[in-house]
Amino acid sequence: MEENPIEKGKTFWNDAYKTTKGFKINKEEFTLLDEMKPIFDEFCEKCPSKIIDFGCGEGSLLMLISNNYKIKELIGIEDGKEIVRVANEFINLNDFKNIKVLDNGIETLKLQPTNSFDGIIISNVLDVIPLTNSNSIMKEVSRVIKETGYFIFKTNPSMDHDSLITRGFTNFEENLYSLNGVLRFRLLTNEEWIKYIESYGFKLINQALVPYQAKEVFDNLYLFQKTVK
Repeated sequence: MEENPIEKGKTFWNDAYKTTKGFKINKEEFTLLDEMKPIFDEFCEKCPSKIIDFGCGEGSLLMLISNNYKIKELIGIEDGKEIVRVANEFINLNDFKNIKVLDNGIETLKLQPTNSFDGIIISNVLDVIPLTNSNSIMKEVSRVIKETGYFIFKTNPSMDHDSLITRGFTNFEENLYSLNGVLRFRLLTNEEWIKYIESYGFKLINQALVPYQAKEVFDNLYLFQKTVK
């Protein structure tokens, strides 16, 4: 019996990093895209002490922030030993003293104290997992961010059903789409994403389109602030 795309997706990203190794980077060229900079300027100014990047991958965004802003502590959380290994190789080889990356995904997020982080980043994670998983993560995000703290959220390019099917995706369950048997897309409009994040006690502060692979394709980047209940 063929493995369900959701189950296959749980190991897909970790397996993709099995042969990857960290390497030295040129820090002078390690800067944010112009389209991202206004949002990150505001975020990092308001979040000087402690930031989480949940689903940080190999740690590129953490290293970009460390290289361009003065943040006391940056914590990456991932779910996969191979991904965490690669991230820590990059961090150690490039001498980023204020970054650490932890394993075990949401279980590690649950261990963080309430109202303990200035800000959280989630980039291209919530839009590649089922709603139930996304809800569990957002519940913890809302809990651990300080009152009036900040949340950066990024999704994959906005597409409709027909565009996804044309690109080879399969609509296997409600608004979930797989590619080559792996869950790769949860389809929501820009307005639906904003409403969803705001339902967890946030308000939209800013948003931008960020070039993704091709010039005509853009990720959606949002900056939210937590509202005091």
